[in-house]
Amino acid sequence: MAQVVDNIKHYRHKTHVLMTIPRRTYTLFGLAALAPLCYWYFPTAISFADRWNTLHEAYSHGYLLLGLCGLLIVRQLPGLMHAGKSPYWPAIIPLFAFSLLWLFGRVTHVLVLQQLTLPALGLLAITSVYGLNAGKKLRFPFLLFYAAVPVWDIFNGVLQSITVKVCTLGLDWVGVPAFIEQNQITIPAGTFQVAGGCSGLSYLLITGIIGAVYGHLYYRLNWHKVLLLAVAVVFGLLCNWIRVFSLVVIGHISDMQSSLMVDHEILGWVAFTLCLPPYLYIAMHIETLDDYLQPATDSSRVLPQPRLHWFAVATVAAITAIFGPLWYASIKPHIAHGNLASVLKDSQSTLIEYAKQPRWEPAYRKMDEHLVLQFPGKFPEMQIHIVTYFSQGQGKELIQWDNNISDNRKWKLRSEQSITSPEGDPLKLVSLQSMTGNAEIIYWYAIGDYSTNSELKAKGYQLLAFLQGREDASLLAIFYHCAGGNCSRTRASAVESVAKIKLLYIDAMKKLTEVDQHPAQ
Repeated sequence: MAQVVDNIKHYRHKTHVLMTIPRRTYTLFGLAALAPLCYWYFPTAISFADRWNTLHEAYSHGYLLLGLCGLLIVRQLPGLMHAGKSPYWPAIIPLFAFSLLWLFGRVTHVLVLQQLTLPALGLLAITSVYGLNAGKKLRFPFLLFYAAVPVWDIFNGVLQSITVKVCTLGLDWVGVPAFIEQNQITIPAGTFQVAGGCSGLSYLLITGIIGAVYGHLYYRLNWHKVLLLAVAVVFGLLCNWIRVFSLVVIGHISDMQSSLMVDHEILGWVAFTLCLPPYLYIAMHIETLDDYLQPATDSSRVLPQPRLHWFAVATVAAITAIFGPLWYASIKPHIAHGNLASVLKDSQSTLIEYAKQPRWEPAYRKMDEHLVLQFPGKFPEMQIHIVTYFSQGQGKELIQWDNNISDNRKWKLRSEQSITSPEGDPLKLVSLQSMTGNAEIIYWYAIGDYSTNSELKAKGYQLLAFLQGREDASLLAIFYHCAGGNCSRTRASAVESVAKIKLLYIDAMKKLTEVDQHPAQ
């Protein structure tokens, strides 16, 4: 019996030895597995340059922050080399989610969404291959990089309004007469526009970066780190308030003749330099309260020996990380190269004809085709607009910030509400006003075979249509004047015509995509 037990122990030991591999081998394999991420996500990575290369903007610190994050990563390398490395498979689940999120941003051409996923993808990929300990050591530089991702613009409007209010209080206190209208400050000598660059976002981000790095390097308690970030917000705002207030006062005293009226960036950095010493003094004072203690390392801890099955986990993690780009590259959507006008002409439809003169036009950019149609005879005041994108790309897309249903020049938008057609299709009803009278627009979006009146849903349908091999998208709108100020009669006819227009458009687009799929026929 003793011999049998000894044989079993010897077999287990021999099997364990055969299943183990050198730590350096697994480290190199992990680097090789993660290398494809650099290739597949490189186009998204270089897209940061469009904002980073712009001087005097909130993200001109991007390259410096990238270098700082690199130094913080290098700082952790000695500890990572001696720490145990083992794959952490639960990280693969959020890694897959972020890869799909990147896919959604790529298909819908929301660049900032693609950029938001990059730091998370990098951190989660390293964690899944090298373990939770590696992820904890590297999470700060990866999270710090988000200060260079151009997502913080959403706070510009709020920061502009706060700056105007604070500056108004300051001008009232020093006795400078000022008239405030939205983001404009008018004094007897001239008018100042508190534009997006004057919101103080750049100073807010820079002071926040300084505070985050200082707290990471010298603080032990998390609430002290949060406190320092809160102080950073105050000083970042204060710096911009001093700059804008000083600029208005200098303009008032110099009767707008000072050179700072043309180039006032230098004034901002002077204010930043003045605010920095007290900020650092507070940071050092919090440090004395932190009672920083370096935790002792347990040198006697036995590091796990790499096993062969780790290769499989690392490989799955690497494939998961690039799943989104691989899926995107595998789909070749059918792009219609013809035009709707020729298809409608060939169909010889008696339901519709081409309008000679558009009475209204949507403010859309870079569309592939814009048709203006009308029903013959009945309701001649009704015009149908079809704005079509046969293919979409960054800056050339149906749903984007620069596209508006009205340009507010000839026609002013009064109201907008959601309605439904008799068939249950969701529509938007827009009321317009001009010098010549009132008008209305009923419109909806067509994305592939889907239709909606919601911009958010349109982006979601864009993903579904792309996965089905369709990249076309259109705005369909019915415009009509309100005779005698009463829109109800023409509106009822327009709503009843939605189904007819929708069917006409779907048939025409189907013929275009079928021609594209079968060019030889």
